[in-house]
This record gives sequence, structure tokens and C-alpha cells, in this order.
Amino acid sequence: MVDFESFKKSVFKVLTPEATGSGFTLAGIELVITNYHVVEGLREVALETFDNKRVKAKVLLADPKKDIALLQAESGLVSTGLEYKTEGSVQDRDSVIALGYPLGMSCTFTQGIVSNSQHRIQDMAYIQTDAAINPGNSGGPLLNQYGEVVGINSRKIQDAENIGFSIPIKFALENLKKWKSFGTAEYSVLCISCENQLTTPSEHCPHCGFQIDSERYFRTMDIEKVASQVEAMISFSGHDPITLRSGKNYWELVHNNDVVRIFFYTQDYFYAASPVVLLPKMNIEKLLHFINSENQFSFYLGIDKSKIFYSFRKHSSDFVLNEHFDIVKAQFKRYLDELKTLEQLLIRDFGCVPFESIQDKVSS
Repeated sequence: MVDFESFKKSVFKVLTPEATGSGFTLAGIELVITNYHVVEGLREVALETFDNKRVKAKVLLADPKKDIALLQAESGLVSTGLEYKTEGSVQDRDSVIALGYPLGMSCTFTQGIVSNSQHRIQDMAYIQTDAAINPGNSGGPLLNQYGEVVGINSRKIQDAENIGFSIPIKFALENLKKWKSFGTAEYSVLCISCENQLTTPSEHCPHCGFQIDSERYFRTMDIEKVASQVEAMISFSGHDPITLRSGKNYWELVHNNDVVRIFFYTQDYFYAASPVVLLPKMNIEKLLHFINSENQFSFYLGIDKSKIFYSFRKHSSDFVLNEHFDIVKAQFKRYLDELKTLEQLLIRDFGCVPFESIQDKVSS
């Protein structure tokens, strides 16, 4: 029997400044495979494992025509890789399973059948399936009933139900061979006509002369000013903002026993919030008095259902002047530092209950 649950170790959430996607590794191959549209405009992204560990990854190869990208992760990403099959890998009416991180959630499995193993869109043959493929699933693997990768989940028909498409895995394997032949670890793009290597923007492909919009393929994404300021705050506190990106104007820090969500609310208020402990079983009056007495402007202890959160809030006007923003950066660092001792204090002095695991905090 195929142990599909174990495959999660080789499937990753891809985190960017705009959204999230999915990626995966194959057995014997260290590079991570995803969709080009997931990482378009980026040279570095973050990868998150099923158990919430994050590392940075470089975008090495972009194939805009086939919507494939290859990433190289920093050390620390442990993966055995998924088995794969190319020849006769999938037929109409075969059972398939799509893996990925839909809508930025945890790694999920969706099962379906192959509606058409050779559905043509322009000059590409896709695997059409009725397995649910939602935003965030893009770049994840499509597996056959034996647990072998047969495709890369790529797209669905807008406003349609259960019509999804996957890119046959053979195209990613071809790109892996091409990348190895290039002999470079720098960013490259494949020409959409001859599929030779492009290393710099050009109006025409130097190999085949085809007129291409290579400026688009080499352009890097500019994040909004307010997002760049938040990332400056994150860097000032000693963390790498690239590894914390979790979507547009949203960052998530998962480190040791801390889980901090960082975001802007209606572009007016900056928030950072972290679940700290669970409410005590008794003597809650003493705790409530402490919470009310400790809350200061910008720093708040609060209760949501059975959980105590510690939050930091600032208005966007505090980001305008450099002297004000320097104060905000220092306050944010203080907020993160206090998380390290606040949990111990609430448990020791007020009988609060710790979360059973870091995963419980993540899902709060």
C-alpha cells in the first residue's frame, strides 16, 4: 500500500511577497520544481516544510513557455524526493492525487481522475483532471495511484469546478538536463522559441533571432513601500524577511516556540500578533487584573476564546518620518524579545497552560 502521507516531506510551500504556491523534489534530484508563474519577478523565495521549517531558495531556471521553474534551496532542507514516471505515466480515467498547499493552508491531498491525458492548450499538451486544484496548489506534484509523480499542477479554468491542468513531468526533467549543461548557478531563462539559455535581457534571442519580451522575464518585482519598511523592521530585529513572507503584506515568523503573524489592516494599521499561552483552569481574576494593568500604547495583552495573545500595533503615519520609524523598529524588536520571557511569566505566576506544540500555535 502506498504511504501517501510520507510524501509531504518532499512537498513544500513556496512563499513570495504576493502569494503562496507549492513545489517539490524528485528522488535523486536536489532542485525544487515549481511553476514559473509562482516565482515570476523573483530571484529568491522561501520554502516551508510540512512541519513549518523555512529556508531560502534561489530561482535558477525559468521556463515561461512551459510554466516551469527550478529552485535551489539553502542547506537545511531535508527531502528524500518523490519517485516519478514519464513513459506511459498516465492514461484517461486513471486515478490521480494532487498535493500542495491550497490557499496557503497545510499540505493537502485531493483525489480525482484523468479526464484527458493529452488536453492541448495552444501548443502544449496538459493532463486534465477533476482533482481539485486551487490557488496555492500551483507547482505541486500530481501523483498516479502508485505514488509516482506524473505532472506539475499548474492551472484551473476560472469559475469552473473540477477542471484542472497539470504539466507532464517529462518537461521538468528536460529542463533539469538543460540546466546541468549550462554549468552555472546564476539565473537563466529559456527562450520561448528555441529553448536555449538566456542570461541577460535582449530584444532578440541570440541563438535563434526570435523577437521576445525578455525584459519581462528578467524584471524583478518591486514590493510596495510599506512592505519594504516592514521588512526593514524585521531585518532590524535579526530575522530574514524573505523567509517570513507569506503573501501580500503578510509575514509569519515561526521560530523556536514563537509564532508571530505580521500584517497591515486596511493599510492603516500595522499589527504583529502572537499566541502565547492558554487561559488557566482557575483564579482567572488575578490574570485579568495583570492583563489590564500591563497593557500600554502599542503593546497589548488580550484574550481570544481560550487563548492569550500578545500584540503590537502602530498607525501607518508612524512610518512616514525617519525619526518616528526608528522608534517603531526599536519597539518591534522589544516586542519580539519580550515574547521569550512572557510565556514563562504567565505560566509561572498565573497558572496559564502552555500550548502542547508549536503546531498548535501555528493553527491558532
